[in-house]
Amino acid sequence: MYSFVDGLLTFGALAVAKLLTQEPSRRFQYGYWHLESLVAAVESAILVTACIYAVVDAMQGLMSGGHHVAYGLGLIWAGVMGATGFVMAAYMSCLARRQHSILLAVDARAWLLSGFVSLALLCGARIPGRDGRRRRRHPPRGRRPA
Repeated sequence: MYSFVDGLLTFGALAVAKLLTQEPSRRFQYGYWHLESLVAAVESAILVTACIYAVVDAMQGLMSGGHHVAYGLGLIWAGVMGATGFVMAAYMSCLARRQHSILLAVDARAWLLSGFVSLALLCGARIPGRDGRRRRRHPPRGRRPA
């Protein structure tokens, strides 16, 4: 879900970045520069909300002892989205530096956060569950293996 929201925010940021390159119109005589800070503020608020939600959800999960998660194809998706997040973060960061755009810099941070969320999912799959599926079985005491 975070990747979906992040993608929507990227489309919004790119649309505003395109508007910034256009000439002023009759309605916007001074250009579209004010939209950049408005969209950057909205994106930042959404990112902060997502981070707060993630921390609260993680704390609730830790306090309740966790829960079983079936990753399956989700691991492949997390790997693809993690790589995409890091590549897009680097690309958007270069664009932001080149265009001196706060909006694109915020979007680059959002992609970086998305990459780290996906990386956390991949790392979480390696942590053994309470059911002991990944634990090494020891022979019973008093009996030697043959």
